[in-house]
Amino acid sequence: MHNFNDDGFDSLYPKYAGGRPRTFTLPERREIKKIAKSKPAEHGLPFSTWSLAQAGRLPGRRGCGRRHQPRGPAGPAPRGGRLVSTHKDLEDLPRSGLRRQEGPRRAPVRHRRRRGHTRGRRAGCGVLPGRVRPAELQPHPGRQWAERGGRHKDPDREPRRRRRATYNRPHGVRHLFAAYDLAKDKLYGHVKKTKNRSKFLEFCRYLRTLYQPTVRLAIVCDNYSPHLTTKRCRRVADWAEANNVEIAYTPTNSSWLNRIEAQFTALRYFTLDGTDPATHKEQGSMIRRYIIWRNRHADDRAPTRRRRQGKRCLMRQEFLDLVSALLARGLAVFAMDSPGQGVLAATTTFVPDYERIVGRVIDALGVARIGLVGLSLGGYFAARTAALEPLVAAVATVSGPFRLDWEELPPPVRDIIARRAGGADAAHEFVRHVDLTALAPRIATPLLVVDGDQDVIARVTNGEPLARLAPHGSYLSVPHGDHLLGNARPDWLPRLSDHIAHTLTGTSA
Repeated sequence: MHNFNDDGFDSLYPKYAGGRPRTFTLPERREIKKIAKSKPAEHGLPFSTWSLAQAGRLPGRRGCGRRHQPRGPAGPAPRGGRLVSTHKDLEDLPRSGLRRQEGPRRAPVRHRRRRGHTRGRRAGCGVLPGRVRPAELQPHPGRQWAERGGRHKDPDREPRRRRRATYNRPHGVRHLFAAYDLAKDKLYGHVKKTKNRSKFLEFCRYLRTLYQPTVRLAIVCDNYSPHLTTKRCRRVADWAEANNVEIAYTPTNSSWLNRIEAQFTALRYFTLDGTDPATHKEQGSMIRRYIIWRNRHADDRAPTRRRRQGKRCLMRQEFLDLVSALLARGLAVFAMDSPGQGVLAATTTFVPDYERIVGRVIDALGVARIGLVGLSLGGYFAARTAALEPLVAAVATVSGPFRLDWEELPPPVRDIIARRAGGADAAHEFVRHVDLTALAPRIATPLLVVDGDQDVIARVTNGEPLARLAPHGSYLSVPHGDHLLGNARPDWLPRLSDHIAHTLTGTSA
């Protein structure tokens, strides 16, 4: 109806544009299909099925699936979505008392696991041995791209090969001894005919040769009987004591705590699933080739995407919209989280003298002048930096504080500041520094302060005094805007972007 009111009967014949161009051209689509229907072994890759990342890395391909890796993450692989409780000590779980495990009582398993599963240990190296089920010579079910069957099948194509029967399996089984080095992100594996205490010690001796004798080695393994020290056989404990090695065991029925389990998932999926090896030699060769390839490509990390719920998700969207608006005006943009905020909240605390951090960024970027935009508490950081850093040529704040008073802050805001400042005393000291009364007159650059009248965080957002005291300050108040004005971006984002672009480049809005 709106179109008819504007254009009359011409609206009955809309002129649609062609839309965005295709991501892949027709020749590229044909090449993608050709790669998908081929086998990775035909391209020299030790896989039984494709991953999107590997298909995109082939010569002549571009941009196919940058999200997926051909191996699982290095983190623990809980079964059924179970997580390790941070409130209950894992030492309370039932241990392998029936197996008569001996040895001096050490620190709780939970704390030992945290120390052993941390990258870059200073006191030594952590190695995580593991085991998979015995490998038999039988067809392994899997999934892969294939030609369509049934009545849609190409009549000139041979029918699919049926899964062979394996009623008799006279070839025995093979066992994989594997270990995962946390510091180097390397996987080691040996295929053996049997799995007993002698073979386990043989594999441990091999692991010991990978490091200097003076380096203490921590080996984390499950309670499988060949790994244990009993009253009848103390070979494992004696060898560990004589070779500067500590062996730690996961709790009973909790082998999924071992981070090597995630590596086995990728090994089974990309190496064994969908295969039908004829001999154990062929199957062992497939496993060894995958381990070699995996260690060579251990540093190939796909870009990760973090998704946060609630308010922080709004902050990420706010950054994206602001960055897009500035890029559209021909500006180079560098976005960052200040200490104690965003993705840095878990590892850092608030820093009042934020101008030092901006100074380091300016030195690293090698630019002569910059513009600053601060959101929420970042507005205080941006205004403070503009007053103390001479290379700041333009500044803008969005829902930023002018001055904070601990007694007037709402309890939720106090809790957030205390948590991100590192404690109540540090929070009091930080809030005492958040005062722009003396710094506002020193802001010599053009300043734009944006506030929303419907801001739900009371007594925090108060930017009007900042714009009034600054020599070149201007104030924009959006009556229906909330905190960060995410509900009213068209009312302030274009003006803020034009303010930064005009000040830095001299172009008209």
